[in-house]
Amino acid sequence: MSGVYVRKRRLSELQFYVTGQELQVMVTKYALNPKHIPKKYRYTISKSLIDTVDSIMKNIIKAHSIRVKTDKDKKKKLKYQNLAYSMCWILHNEIDRAIKVIKINKFKGIPNIISLLDKEMKLIKNWSKCTMS
Repeated sequence: MSGVYVRKRRLSELQFYVTGQELQVMVTKYALNPKHIPKKYRYTISKSLIDTVDSIMKNIIKAHSIRVKTDKDKKKKLKYQNLAYSMCWILHNEIDRAIKVIKINKFKGIPNIISLLDKEMKLIKNWSKCTMS
């Protein structure tokens, strides 16, 4: 528990990283659970979902590791931030594809994943804006 009052708490400076890790764990658990995605789709849909969410985190880590000293560093950092953001859209599309292909009515966990993904996209977008200025 934090010693700071709830009303005075703010988002962490690295909230995009923390949310990305949460998203990575949530998608991986969901994709590997045979109750959600049958085993016959493990090498197509599950692998694709896991690879995409891993790519999001890799790009976040690459972008965060760059210390901006020159315009070249700034462009490189923005490149990785934009890649992470675009991979979020790709993950969104892959989740839609999984829903349509598997045709299961009850997708427990999908709304949580989508809301966390939307939150991550907003955080990455705001992080990119800070880098541009």
